[in-house]
Amino acid sequence: IQSFRTNYFPVDGLWIDMNEISNFCNGECSSDDDSATIQQAPKPTIPYNGFDPNSPPYQIDNQGNRVALNVKTISTDAVHYGGVLEYNTHNLFGLTESIATNLALEDIRKARSLVISRSTFPGSGSHAGHWTGDNHADWENIYTSIPDVLNFQMFGIPLIGADICGFAGSTNEELCGRWMQLGAFYPFSRNHNAIGDDPQVSLQGIE
Repeated sequence: IQSFRTNYFPVDGLWIDMNEISNFCNGECSSDDDSATIQQAPKPTIPYNGFDPNSPPYQIDNQGNRVALNVKTISTDAVHYGGVLEYNTHNLFGLTESIATNLALEDIRKARSLVISRSTFPGSGSHAGHWTGDNHADWENIYTSIPDVLNFQMFGIPLIGADICGFAGSTNEELCGRWMQLGAFYPFSRNHNAIGDDPQVSLQGIE
């Protein structure tokens, strides 16, 4: 961080993304053209009694269609040092990265910093804010952003918001205008969208 501030730009805060840890393959990668050595993840050695960490009985809405937990991230049946499952420690990476980033920025700047993290855990709000991740430019996502923001207050993360106007997909004037009105009440309010989608600008047609 010190090198980046010295050589490029004296940032006051940082947005740390893809820190679930995210992955561009599902669970264990089987090939990597950029690496001379492929080291396979160790297989679990402890009994599960029929429990599959990648597909637990209470599935979450992962990727919008309840896919396995190891989709686009580290396999949740991977074993860490001491026999600890990734399933039980998954959010600790984002939490500890938030803590380290915040401490480093404040040590360098000698002032309060701003860190926004995609991966969080209850209590992360002492070190970082959060945004709700890559949402979609549709009415369903503007609706769900309200309970998302309120729920994170209960998790101890008060600085929270959603991508106003939606991240994925092209928005329209009505949706974007209404979302900007709602977004004014998010504790963390910002506009953000994907490369290749239509630009999102302040629109004047909504009364």
